[in-house]
Amino acid sequence: MSKVCGIIGPPATGKTQSAFNTYYEPFDLKILGLDPKETFYFNPIGKELPADNLYREVIFTENGGIVGNKYTNYDPVEILRVMQFINTIPYIKNIIVDDFQQIMSNDFFYRRNEIGYEKFAQIGFNAGAILQYINFMRPDIFVVIMSHTEEYVENEQRRVKFKTIGKMLDEKMTPEGLFTMLLYAQCTWDEIENKPTYSFRTTKRFQYDPTRSFLGMFKHEDGKHLYEIPNDLGYIKDSMRKYYTKQAEPASVN
Repeated sequence: MSKVCGIIGPPATGKTQSAFNTYYEPFDLKILGLDPKETFYFNPIGKELPADNLYREVIFTENGGIVGNKYTNYDPVEILRVMQFINTIPYIKNIIVDDFQQIMSNDFFYRRNEIGYEKFAQIGFNAGAILQYINFMRPDIFVVIMSHTEEYVENEQRRVKFKTIGKMLDEKMTPEGLFTMLLYAQCTWDEIENKPTYSFRTTKRFQYDPTRSFLGMFKHEDGKHLYEIPNDLGYIKDSMRKYYTKQAEPASVN
């Protein structure tokens, strides 16, 4: 099974930036990111990327091949089809689906003239098919799903969830429950330094906070669990590799 990481959070909290190698000293952005030569990027809204020159738009060749490492398309059926094809390409080791909520939003606007609730069921089904498939890709593939959040208060309790369209995906599947690792992107402002600090939270902070990760996957040099980590997919992938390698070692016999 593939290694999957979900990253959720409000806009402008460092989700997209985490994929790209960045060294920007004024904001202390020292991000390793992911190697573009091994990475395929799904870009549903067609936004400009921090290193757009390293990602070429996909061209489908006549012999059934593919050239390029960026696919700008919001059609969930096409995204799933291309994802299944990428699963057969051995040099692709990383897959990023950015702005996942926009796949559903654009699908909704495309179907705006359709009458009835069936379209909401189809929108939920299409998005859910992608979330289910990513867990069954090649074991050497690292998949990242990035999405905005919806935050609200119910019964005086703060709640955080994936931003979705309609109720089918929420009620029948619960997107947050499909991830064993779900990180929360956050940005705080340092009034003294007058600069933002970006990080991913690894552990929940209140009852209805879906954030979670394996204890021991992200840890300080002293072995203590890190509740916040850099917004760096390179760091996350390396930490996951070390964690699973350690888990695969045979238990010592005293």
